[in-house]
Amino acid sequence: MIFYSLTLCTLTLLRTPASNGANSIDFPSTKFKTFDMLPTSAAEHINGKLVLLDFWASWCEPCKDSLPFFAELENRYSKQGLQVIAVSVDEDLKAANAFVAKNKLPLKFLWDENKRVAKNLGLMAIPTTLLVDKSGKIIYQERGFSGSSKTKLEDQVRKALK
Repeated sequence: MIFYSLTLCTLTLLRTPASNGANSIDFPSTKFKTFDMLPTSAAEHINGKLVLLDFWASWCEPCKDSLPFFAELENRYSKQGLQVIAVSVDEDLKAANAFVAKNKLPLKFLWDENKRVAKNLGLMAIPTTLLVDKSGKIIYQERGFSGSSKTKLEDQVRKALK
């Protein structure tokens, strides 16, 4: 079941080719929308923090497992400077809002309307998690989510917070 879900998540993002400029993106100036449809930039949320940015969708089974873990991770490391931001790539913001309301996760949620940011970053699957340092540089990327992802991501967070 998890393999099928991850494959489905991968195929959904691959419908539209990613930009070749993903490595040169100025991440802090990247634009998102809040769930209230207000424009926001990544820089507004970095503010000198280490940011774990998770791209997810309400229909993605591995995403449903990853988000509670990210809430725990933020709870453990927020005092040291970790901020978790969950970026929905749902086509329908109502579905993302319903998922968030049902699961009551204490995370900051943003919306990547039309998957524009995911495409510009060259993301090929969801969930994809990026670790962004205090200057806005992407320092780590994890594609997919499993038990081993938890260990790798927490190790990277601890390393970056030192």
